[in-house]
Amino acid sequence: CSRKSLKYYKATIENLFKKIDKSIKHITTNDLREYLDNYQKEGNASKITIDNIRRILNSFFSFLNEEEYISNNPVKKIKKVKGQKTEEYIK
Repeated sequence: CSRKSLKYYKATIENLFKKIDKSIKHITTNDLREYLDNYQKEGNASKITIDNIRRILNSFFSFLNEEEYISNNPVKKIKKVKGQKTEEYIK
């Protein structure tokens, strides 16, 4: 990953922990759904942005689960957010 990507991933994860005041082991799927919903409403974020955040969090929690820091990945139950498809017309 590029430095810019790593910085974005770190900021995304840090933002989650600023909003959810729980230890990693106690974060639930519902906590994450609420976080993503609030993020979208407060920032008027696009579905693509929300799905990017979901993917970053899924990778993070999958890593924690694989390394046995947590017993399950709470993001696993959150389905992909489908964005709107746009068509470009070439004139």
